[in-house]
Amino acid sequence: MNYLFGPVLELDVTPGPDDPQHPERKQREIKYTLCSFESDPTPIISVTGEDLFTDDERDMISDYFNAKKVITDPKSSAKKKDEATAKCKSLVEPLKAMMQKALDYTKENAVDIVKEFGYHEPDERKRARMERWIDIVVNKLQNPQTYTEAGNTPAQGTVVNATPEQTTEAPVMNDTDDDLPF
Repeated sequence: MNYLFGPVLELDVTPGPDDPQHPERKQREIKYTLCSFESDPTPIISVTGEDLFTDDERDMISDYFNAKKVITDPKSSAKKKDEATAKCKSLVEPLKAMMQKALDYTKENAVDIVKEFGYHEPDERKRARMERWIDIVVNKLQNPQTYTEAGNTPAQGTVVNATPEQTTEAPVMNDTDDDLPF
């Protein structure tokens, strides 16, 4: 990411199909094929959508970008390249200050990814819930014929047709426990 000269990513997101038989397709089959980058560089903006830089600062960024285009254009004359090089050199220090401003702003407003999405020791409720799910999976894998899902039998999750040593309560999940990804 270049906070002064980075292109803007234009997102064109197409949601997946509405399939009553398979509602998970709506999220699973999202398409991003029409996304593209703008060709011109755009400096970082604030989280509120306002410009982080003043008009004069944005003009300096634009001047530097245009001078760089002249320097890299093989059709430019030596005189134009020398003028563009001088222009770039005069803008280096102000651009360094603007880049530092952008970095400071980003550090102040960025999400702490480790805090937000990193590993957190589960609390007792989540640990018990995970253990119930593990029990369900283990019971189903060990003896699929005797396992029934909650709600499919009058015993609400009781293992049926089991031998006496298998007659235990299969873990039952209630409808409010739906935050696991499966």
